[in-house]
Amino acid sequence: MGPSTCSIPVPAKDQWRDIAVVIAADSGGGLGDGEARLLAAARTIADQFGCYVWAVSLDPLSEATARAAIGNGADAVEAPSAPGVGGVEEITDRLAAFTTSRRPESVLGAPEPILHAALARLAERIQAPFVAGGIALVEDPSARTLSVRVAGYGGRLLTDLVSPTARPFFATVAPESLPPPFPNPGREGEMVFPVEIAGQKVSTIPPGERQN
Repeated sequence: MGPSTCSIPVPAKDQWRDIAVVIAADSGGGLGDGEARLLAAARTIADQFGCYVWAVSLDPLSEATARAAIGNGADAVEAPSAPGVGGVEEITDRLAAFTTSRRPESVLGAPEPILHAALARLAERIQAPFVAGGIALVEDPSARTLSVRVAGYGGRLLTDLVSPTARPFFATVAPESLPPPFPNPGREGEMVFPVEIAGQKVSTIPPGERQN
């Protein structure tokens, strides 16, 4: 059975663009495979939409992890310079600050319980659509819309959920259902304030002053 499509009727918002992928603190472990898959999928979509991919971290990142995010598809990496994001409220506030300043049209994350709760809370706070438990991302470049495919009835029913006009659009997607990434270590990107690397803050894209 082919996927059906339904829209989420929420108020429209203008002037939102770019795709953001939420990544977790690496704690020395580097970029996870799931986050790499999400970034690679976002990169494929962004190339068709003509927009940026942001990797937004909830905690400080090492230089190696920031560069790995760029190599897997991010155009820019934004992370705080000091830890302190832990609970659902703190994560919600951190993502709210990012969403307000960078205005991404889509914010994607892995279906981790705390991130799921934070994205759902933020979506409710700003009256934006939120889809949980996606198994695929489906883009329509002609309409410039991103759908999240969800499965029901044990996988016998597939539905593509799309918000044609409302922005931003929040979703969690199971990374294991996405294609494996093919990182490019030579990709260039930006590590954006307040990223801190080796004790130095780097700010190369002030809000609203970058070009696609």
